[in-house]
Amino acid sequence: GAASATVKAAFVPSDNIMDRWIQAGIAELISFVRREMEAYRLYSVVPRLVSFIDDLTNWYVRLNRKRIKGADGPEDAGVAHSVLLQVLLTLTRVMSPFTPL
Repeated sequence: GAASATVKAAFVPSDNIMDRWIQAGIAELISFVRREMEAYRLYSVVPRLVSFIDDLTNWYVRLNRKRIKGADGPEDAGVAHSVLLQVLLTLTRVMSPFTPL
């Protein structure tokens, strides 16, 4: 449980609803994983991780594809890139106890 205890969500400021949605999702995932690991219910974590990855790839990235490519300007694309990077790095840390090297 030590790995999940050190994960904190440091959100990138954004007014975009999809950014806020995915950031709220990763914050909830951190909380869920921490609770489940403290209670030794490790079997419940992987399905939630898979569900979050599905949300990230099939909703966040797909619906923000043009924005990520810069369709709304370089500043907004930079925010989208920063949010995506923050979520991916956080997800990697949350998943680390469950994924092989």
